[in-house]
Amino acid sequence: GGAVWNSGTLNIADGSVFSENSNAKGSAIYNDYKAGKLTIGDNVKFSGNLTGAAVYGGGEIKIGDGAEFTGNAGGIALSASNNGSLEIGDNAVFTKNNSKKGGAAININVGADKFVMGNNAKFSENTSTQVGGALYIANNDATLGTGYTFENNTGAQGGALAYNGKNADAVLSLDNFTFDTNHAIGSTNKTAGGGALFISNGVTGTVDIKN
Repeated sequence: GGAVWNSGTLNIADGSVFSENSNAKGSAIYNDYKAGKLTIGDNVKFSGNLTGAAVYGGGEIKIGDGAEFTGNAGGIALSASNNGSLEIGDNAVFTKNNSKKGGAAININVGADKFVMGNNAKFSENTSTQVGGALYIANNDATLGTGYTFENNTGAQGGALAYNGKNADAVLSLDNFTFDTNHAIGSTNKTAGGGALFISNGVTGTVDIKN
């Protein structure tokens, strides 16, 4: 963690700001996958954090309403992996984040136990050189809220969102989502596909799109 490394229980106050920190494992905050319990308050801002995800790790990560992730480069904005869980409140905003991995805004690793996100999230101008320009979900327990907007995001496959869940009973619901001017541009080993949404080969669950 460029600013914070947490292996215990940590509460971060409302309105905190993390800017221009650098570390390969959590450019702003690393949460230990064995023991870390991280609670981040409302209206917290992460901007210009370099080299790794602004918030990275496993364990338990909870983020309040109104979170903003802007211009975090060299890694995804959030990652829940290593059997971790990630919960994000309402009205989160992800803008101009860049990643060499899937999901420049949020990457949910195949090892994550649970991912829950509130309503009215906005993803704009996020860029990944891999699948899922803004959001990549590879775990089997993901619950998204309603009223999301994906605008002008870019990925190799799935310019806005890529899904790779492998649980036959899993249902990923996209309720009242708006996809506008997202781009799938391909890469040296991936054929471009799914300007807005890419559902990977081998997905055994269900993606439910409704308005």
